[in-house]
Amino acid sequence: MSSENINQQIRLYGQPLSERFGAVVGAYGITQRRLAQVLGLSAPMLSQLISGRRIKIGNPAVYERLVMLEDSTGASDLEAVLTRVEASQPVLSTSQIRTGITKDTDAVSALAGVVPAYATAPALLFVACLMLRDLGDIEWGDTTESIPAAITALVIPFTYSIAEGIAFGFITYAALKLTTGRAREVKPVIWVIAALFIFKIVHIGT
Repeated sequence: MSSENINQQIRLYGQPLSERFGAVVGAYGITQRRLAQVLGLSAPMLSQLISGRRIKIGNPAVYERLVMLEDSTGASDLEAVLTRVEASQPVLSTSQIRTGITKDTDAVSALAGVVPAYATAPALLFVACLMLRDLGDIEWGDTTESIPAAITALVIPFTYSIAEGIAFGFITYAALKLTTGRAREVKPVIWVIAALFIFKIVHIGT
């Protein structure tokens, strides 16, 4: 757990997200997996926020659902609250502005956060098909080429982030070329990009 990341969460949200999530889990008597489902997060993403590996809640609607849950802990029918919050599509509000949306993201990113998943799913599926088509061009007999490609393809769905998949792909590619004595095959720009990704992961988090 990065203390710097936790401090940034405190500045953004008033306290560590682990405490806020933990309070909701305790108040509603649910598991972290159920909380992730209600908020509209993946379970791994919620785990990263709790541990401090990830600093911010990227989707403003997710944070708004968290606030809705916190504001309704005294309700008589908590299960009904969970159902209502899970089905909600919150709009941008003062609570989101108060927690740094206007400081850390632009208006387009904030508005994109409230677009429902089913609206973007077809586009993401199309992009996935385009990416799969290129897998046939990979030199699978060369482990320094195939392993980074495989890691990229696997990390993207497990982290719900194309950027993180590409980051781990660059890092793995550079590391394998270096450790197998084939560093000369790597262009200078690849070393620079891999180094930047490593710096980001170590000092900022995924």
